[in-house]
Amino acid sequence: MWNKIIKMRLVDWYLEDSEENFYNHYLIKILREKYNIVYSNKPDYIIYSVFNNMHTKFNCIRISLFEENRRTNWNIADYGIDFDYLKFADRHVRIPFQFLWLQDDINIAQNKHLYYTNNFKNRKNFCGYLITDPGNPEWTPRDLFIDKLSCYKHIDSGGRYRNNIGAPIGDRYGEDFNITKRKWLQNYKFNICFENSSAPGYLSEKLFQAFAAGCIPIYWGDTSLRCGFNIHQKLAKNFEIDQRIPNIPDEMLDYKINPKSFINAHNYSSWSELIEYIKEVDNDDKLYFDMLKQPIFLDNFNALAYAKNKLFDFFDNIFSQDINNAFRRGKGAHINFELIDKRKCAFDYGNTPQNPQGAILRVKNQLSYKLGFAIVDSRKNIFKILFLPFTLISILISYNQERKIYQQSINKDVSLKLPPLTFYSDYEESLKIKNHLSYKLGQELINSFKFWYKGGLFKLPFRMISAIRKHKR
Repeated sequence: MWNKIIKMRLVDWYLEDSEENFYNHYLIKILREKYNIVYSNKPDYIIYSVFNNMHTKFNCIRISLFEENRRTNWNIADYGIDFDYLKFADRHVRIPFQFLWLQDDINIAQNKHLYYTNNFKNRKNFCGYLITDPGNPEWTPRDLFIDKLSCYKHIDSGGRYRNNIGAPIGDRYGEDFNITKRKWLQNYKFNICFENSSAPGYLSEKLFQAFAAGCIPIYWGDTSLRCGFNIHQKLAKNFEIDQRIPNIPDEMLDYKINPKSFINAHNYSSWSELIEYIKEVDNDDKLYFDMLKQPIFLDNFNALAYAKNKLFDFFDNIFSQDINNAFRRGKGAHINFELIDKRKCAFDYGNTPQNPQGAILRVKNQLSYKLGFAIVDSRKNIFKILFLPFTLISILISYNQERKIYQQSINKDVSLKLPPLTFYSDYEESLKIKNHLSYKLGQELINSFKFWYKGGLFKLPFRMISAIRKHKR
């Protein structure tokens, strides 16, 4: 443990900036194993993420930590931790955050070829996926691929988006969600783990969570996973999937993920070609087993030791310097202009050139629609009917937790408040959702509890039957 006191702050991430959350953050916990780090309102160092611009208000040493597909702005940051394959003196380090955050899953994943090779025949379900944010079709082809693969076999969605199992599994922002996700995925042969966007090096937790659950990952996103294997780049004339191989020097590839351990969409020029291979693996136990027993890393790579050693080397250099000598960002008029602009660039909905879509998704995330959808979805399945009360309670608990997190966020920064539904380009289409049977049944359920003192619960069955009849007419 270093004796030097390191006064630090963690800002612009998805939880409230508080002392308790600071000490509970996975990176701070790891750094405190070696350094004497304390939370401070007057920090000498800040670590910041992508969810706001509070970091621009601190005139201390700024260290970016990006868990999303985003580049470090070197005019703003002194140092950066992200996904880019980049050498920039002592200012940058590439450490996939899941090697630090998902230590249990990574440890299981590294040994999955030993854990799961005996029970693969017990997995009766074909494929599952979990998505919270649908993303933009311009950035990710997840929806397109899911629709195409669903024509072959049913696929279960356990997340909030496109949920078809009654309700989302677990609390997306809870401490135990990774365990919940792993246990749920253990029921499936395959897991669709498409990133929300694609860039060389951008590799999130999805691939490793699939490995930890003993699934065969169907992956799309990080195009650098094909680097270092002497693969000859073949570009089809009208290719649907990006097959380009980034020009990354071998010496920058600290580790290689075994290409035989997963299905990489970037190996195929079209979705139909990819799906045909998935069918082949699905229907050939030997082929499936051969892939399952493959280790995920080559050359006996230890992801946990690698990440910690690289992290400590990076921060040793920063903390060993005198504060004044540790600054790296430049000074000048144009850099200052950029900083001022960044402080102003909170979401300005009024000046958005083309309003995005989002109204339909927000209406479907309303409690009325979620409850009603679970009721409608259960009608033809006796087991779902029996478990319906528990499903509805789970939906209510998850919804309240999500609302609480959202309220905490906007209380801290009003710029994070979502715009009205009328802002979105699909507002008119979203109004039709409120005429869906799911929405109407959910509304009746909510009203029955809201007006229980007026006999709402007694009237509920009759009002639901009436709503179903009106919908049929």
